[in-house]
Amino acid sequence: MELIFATHNEHKAEEVQQMLPDGFTVIDLKTKGFQDDIIENGDSFMANAEIKSETIFQKYQQAVFADDSGLVVEALDGAPGIYSARYAGTGNAEDNNKKLLDELDGEENRKAYFISVFCYIDSKGEKHFFEGKVHGKIALEAFGGGGFGYDPLFIPDGYNITFAEMKPEEKNNISHRRRALDTFLTILGYNSAIPTADSHPTSQLLEIGGKLILIDCGEGTQVQLRKAKAKFSRIDHIFISHMHGDHIFGLVGMISTFQLLGRTKPMHIFGPEGIKNFIENQLEHTRAYPTFPLDFKELESLESELILETKNFTVQTIPLSHRIYTNGYLFKEKPKPRKLNVEAVKSQSEIDICDYENLKAGKDFVLKNGNIIANEELTLDPEPPKSYAFMSDTMYQPSAIPIIEE
Repeated sequence: MELIFATHNEHKAEEVQQMLPDGFTVIDLKTKGFQDDIIENGDSFMANAEIKSETIFQKYQQAVFADDSGLVVEALDGAPGIYSARYAGTGNAEDNNKKLLDELDGEENRKAYFISVFCYIDSKGEKHFFEGKVHGKIALEAFGGGGFGYDPLFIPDGYNITFAEMKPEEKNNISHRRRALDTFLTILGYNSAIPTADSHPTSQLLEIGGKLILIDCGEGTQVQLRKAKAKFSRIDHIFISHMHGDHIFGLVGMISTFQLLGRTKPMHIFGPEGIKNFIENQLEHTRAYPTFPLDFKELESLESELILETKNFTVQTIPLSHRIYTNGYLFKEKPKPRKLNVEAVKSQSEIDICDYENLKAGKDFVLKNGNIIANEELTLDPEPPKSYAFMSDTMYQPSAIPIIEE
């Protein structure tokens, strides 16, 4: 599938191509033949990403995505922020880095984070936004010859080298763009009751809390999962928004495939009342009896309810307004443990490996002489918990807004 990436930055395009699964070809603006500058006059990363995507979508009427990314430094009240690329006024990375170091000269607080916000506009014109962050600190001087932009100055939490000193694959595994693209979501199909060459019935694959979640299962979902190189064995939960065919007709085939693959562990399926009978009838008439338990959770409430809670995340319904009973779903990560500040921990000879879990849990460390080392001196803040709201077919539903904004 060809995706236009609304950027003139060849380094960024190459980086994103390496992060996407097989089956996706990134076409940057230079390759597309688009030479004009896009005026990024938004007041946020999201606004600028949307401006770039919308400009290119209006010209080519093809699926397009753009990101706006930058460096946010705590001691500089969020600068360079949305002005990261032109911080020094010249558009030159070395000038930007020099200005940043000058601004932080003598400053002890070097905390910073990279942020990337993607706006993806599908072939039908619908917009999807994804955000990723990676926290770290600003080095005292530039190190490394790789990467681009502020990479020579940025040391991610848990590391003692800059992005520019890392191998490309190492950086790509933890970068803000990786986290935005992976946030958790692979769009397998969207907005297409009738499959076309460029679109497929609705299905999304969400990675959250170490689990793969399948959301809706239109016809052809299995093929899209294969193209995305998703591991079928990692999918233990399936959420169906409603019983229209373009959201569920692929499910019985998925179940049959799981059986052929030798699955034995349970599959948990959440969906409207009647989904159990709908699936079991098809399996009965095709004599495709599953060799693993199917655990159906049928939904009928018109109020939002918590339907799943695990160690790492929760799921609650978002009641929607459609021709038949329909739910969206809100997936929320639980707060993660704190991260060890490796250098600080190693500097304290009394701290053993057996103490690590207590430190991650936020506990202070008590030395043998009775002195207390505050937890904040030994650990780093964890990544903020992520959430994702899946909103399926619906009329405008004001009651959904406070659920999502919680």
